[in-house]
Amino acid sequence: MISTYNRAMTDGSRDGYYHDPASTIWEPVNGQGRSEYAGIAFGWNNLGDVGCGAIAVHNTMCLIGKGKSLRSVLEYFSPSREGVLRPFGVMPWEIGDYLNYNGINYQESNNSAIIEKIQSGGVVIVTFWNEMSGISYSNSLASIQSPNIFKGAHTVAITYRNGKYFVYNAFNDSTEPRAYSDINYYLKGGFIYGYYIPA
Repeated sequence: MISTYNRAMTDGSRDGYYHDPASTIWEPVNGQGRSEYAGIAFGWNNLGDVGCGAIAVHNTMCLIGKGKSLRSVLEYFSPSREGVLRPFGVMPWEIGDYLNYNGINYQESNNSAIIEKIQSGGVVIVTFWNEMSGISYSNSLASIQSPNIFKGAHTVAITYRNGKYFVYNAFNDSTEPRAYSDINYYLKGGFIYGYYIPA
């Protein structure tokens, strides 16, 4: 199915319509910065810059066998639906709203232990800080990690099989899920929030 959207600007396409690539994407997305995804409009921005949360939700729906087009997920989170301009993409708490809206059973937590639930099957959606900074105190043996909020956060879908965690859309240039024996190596202690969707 090919869908079209009326674009107010003249771009050389017939009658002001253009092909919307997001309407034809029904499989998991990896590498939101790649040319086939990066320029797709989302909120004030595009998928390449702020689309990770919507992509994680889309990937999860594909992975649990309830796939929808990427466009349908983007439309759920669209500014016209919620009156939100989305300069930073989808916020972690909005993911639960989407799952509820679609009748998906889930558990949520601000404790990274929720990730281990996928060892029994299913998918976990995780939001984490892109960079953590260590702070050491000279009069203490303790080391404190704090997020570098200026580096932002990232949201991904994760599955588990054969002793490895598979991270979908792990990096901007990913072409397939990245496998990790230790998921903490990827998250680097920056876990913020997670949603576990059982198999």
